[in-house]
Amino acid sequence: MNEKSVWINWVAPTQKIPTYSFADVLQKKIDIAKLKNKIVLVGLTATGTNDPLKTPFEQTVPTSGIYIHAAILDNLLNQRFLRKLPWQFELLLLLIVGITGTIILTPQKFYQRILLLGLLPLIWFSLSVLALATTNLWLPTAAPIGTILLAGLSVQWQEQKEKQQLMSLFASHVSQETAALIWQNRTEIFQNGQLDAKEMVVTVLFSDIRSFTTISEGMKPQELLKWLNTYLGAMAECVHEHDGVIDKYIGDAVMAVFGIPFAHTQADEIQQDAINAVSAAMAMQEKLILLNKKLEQLGQPTIHIGIGIHTGLVVVGSIGGSQRLNYSVLGDAVNVAARLEQLNKNTQEGNPNNILVSETTYQMIKDNFYTQEVQKLKLRGRQKLTMVYCVTEIKSSVNSTDKY
Repeated sequence: MNEKSVWINWVAPTQKIPTYSFADVLQKKIDIAKLKNKIVLVGLTATGTNDPLKTPFEQTVPTSGIYIHAAILDNLLNQRFLRKLPWQFELLLLLIVGITGTIILTPQKFYQRILLLGLLPLIWFSLSVLALATTNLWLPTAAPIGTILLAGLSVQWQEQKEKQQLMSLFASHVSQETAALIWQNRTEIFQNGQLDAKEMVVTVLFSDIRSFTTISEGMKPQELLKWLNTYLGAMAECVHEHDGVIDKYIGDAVMAVFGIPFAHTQADEIQQDAINAVSAAMAMQEKLILLNKKLEQLGQPTIHIGIGIHTGLVVVGSIGGSQRLNYSVLGDAVNVAARLEQLNKNTQEGNPNNILVSETTYQMIKDNFYTQEVQKLKLRGRQKLTMVYCVTEIKSSVNSTDKY
């Protein structure tokens, strides 16, 4: 004889099952008509008997064991024993719930994700109750809800990890607004824990302190470092205020890039990057005037800088090994900007702001700034001579915060 295990479906509390005293039946105190065409079970229900039973509705013993026979008979007559999924299907269900939960939660913002983590378990619990009430199917409840919560924790942890990786590359290099924009659009630039290499047209700005070696020889190391950091911090503010990114500090030199990390392909976007770079350069020189007044009051050396700006094609991406990465730009445009910055040393006349721009940048900023021709140079990799311009004055108010 084959034995088969079944799961009893308790459809109601035992108090709702009609129960009569055997003595009352014998003494005809009970209407016998109530028992007509009924299956009658005889058993002990007195609380002092040793026949305890717990049911899903009664967890406090004693509840008499006779009621389990009643539940089994009800399930047999109505064909409503509980049905459970095979364990293979339960595992598949958990896998589907985990993957679906991850897909739903990943694109959401933090507060939306918290809301869904409260709503999704409630939805699953409701589905489980509905399946039990309508089809007698007992779906697992705790495991799927736990899987949803684990999926939420996993998504949050992965996002935090990616954010730390991404922000570590841009920490102190960009403004807070740009950092937020980078994070919101992280899928465009962030792949496999690194920033994918891309070719972009950007505007590169190089600045350098004049006679830095002579100044540094006359200062103590601690004083020099504090003096230099004050200057670099002021220059970084100007770059950030005009949507630029500090690529690197090379001693006393500052290299900033306008047009990263998102590739600008439209002509007006590229033009705005050039305008932002020149605006930042003008702001740097203006801030330097105020900074020099403070330095004079402190008895410290004043600072004079030269700035070179060029617009051109570069390669942008993560540079370095797995233990140390740096987000930077490479290309001839960087070399041209550095060369223009050096050219300031020999271009004093007619160059009041010590800002030199290439022909390419000039074509983009000529409607916004007054300029003056300096000289023609043969730039690396080019056969024709290129005119170099110095920026003398702003023509009109330049809105460097326009977004395209």
